[in-house]
Amino acid sequence: MDWSTIETKVVQDDQNKWDAKVWGGRLSMRLDGKLAILKENEGCDSFTLSELATGQLCQKLGIPVRYFNRLPDGMKAFVGNYELHGIDHRHHFLLRGRGDRIRAFLSARYVTYNNVQVIESLQTLFKEAPVMIRRFILDDSQMYLKIIGLETVEKSCGLRAGVMIGNSEVGLAPVSVEPFVYRQPCTNDLVVADEITYRHRHIHVRATEMANRLAEA
Repeated sequence: MDWSTIETKVVQDDQNKWDAKVWGGRLSMRLDGKLAILKENEGCDSFTLSELATGQLCQKLGIPVRYFNRLPDGMKAFVGNYELHGIDHRHHFLLRGRGDRIRAFLSARYVTYNNVQVIESLQTLFKEAPVMIRRFILDDSQMYLKIIGLETVEKSCGLRAGVMIGNSEVGLAPVSVEPFVYRQPCTNDLVVADEITYRHRHIHVRATEMANRLAEA
């Protein structure tokens, strides 16, 4: 797999995604189980919550997730609205959606550093480098790459240096960079030097600074 193919997949995955910072007073649960967002002028938009977003909403409101999921939609609306109305309505949340579906319900402190930004940084870093992409995974919850240097360090067993880069746009994992050793006869790679592995959660940093830290790692 080459960079062009990866970039195409990430761009396609970005289609219809949106973000909205909303204060608690504009949120309510509908009787059909959807989350409604009150507009500033009038009316409201309603969205289906993903399984992950439902769990994150429950965590923010202090509702046991397994209990909430067992409730019928009408009871979910009653319990959810009771807790929503009880929080400080100055409290803001970051909603990450795709189309008419909310894929993540996050703190407003969450810093959006998206997969496309990670790929852009990596393309700049590795554009002229002698490397190959060993593995690329992209799904609703995370993106994951394994990159291997083409220079063989030890010829008898084909040792090469590699790096694993991970990211999650929905709050499941930090931006991470982990070194590993690739050995040609093996099917698994050996992660090494955990003490120099880089991990940074999506808070307390600006997106531009995250790009710089990723490049340094």
